[in-house]
Amino acid sequence: MATQRTAVIAGGAAGVVLLLSQVDQPVTESAVVFAERMPQRMRRVLHEAGNVKVVRPLAVGFFLGSLASGSERLQDAAFTSVQAIIYSNLVSNGLKLVAGRARPGANMGPGSFSPFSGRRSFPSGHATTVFAFTVPWLAYYPRVETYAFFLLGIGTAFVRIADNHHWLTDVTTGAFIGATTGYLLSRRHLRLHTHLRLSPVVTSGGAGIRAAVSL
Repeated sequence: MATQRTAVIAGGAAGVVLLLSQVDQPVTESAVVFAERMPQRMRRVLHEAGNVKVVRPLAVGFFLGSLASGSERLQDAAFTSVQAIIYSNLVSNGLKLVAGRARPGANMGPGSFSPFSGRRSFPSGHATTVFAFTVPWLAYYPRVETYAFFLLGIGTAFVRIADNHHWLTDVTTGAFIGATTGYLLSRRHLRLHTHLRLSPVVTSGGAGIRAAVSL
């Protein structure tokens, strides 16, 4: 994944983040006002949609369930979703450690970066996770109903801003990391000519997973 093209994309994304940082404060203030009209239950659901403690087990559950389907495409999509979450979370958590940005609720302003300080606002882990989880499904099943997943990601990003957990640039960076990781992994897997079929095996001696590779 570390190619010249991805380096160019990352550089362009960094430039966009720099431009968006100029409107971090006013966007946060507007989001807080707008979100006051949202039902509390909806806000809680959107928060949980990016919670790694919820999404990781859910993604693994989808993958385990796909093993019984016999569909290679479904298994690939589910596996890629899990893989994208793991990879993007590693990137996101590494950036959090290095950036050390204070959250909006700390009232220190959007320029409050202090590397390795333990502050964890930049980038948004919730936005990273929800987009890493959903984008592989969009790549494997490009339908109108699956594209509705984007609304879930956008909603999660919005409530994280509205509840003073993140700045606009936190969620856009997180969304970029998650979506890009999911997209690149999906494109790579879809191009491969090697097909891996997984299926559950249950015997009197125990249970396991059978892997069959067709070239």
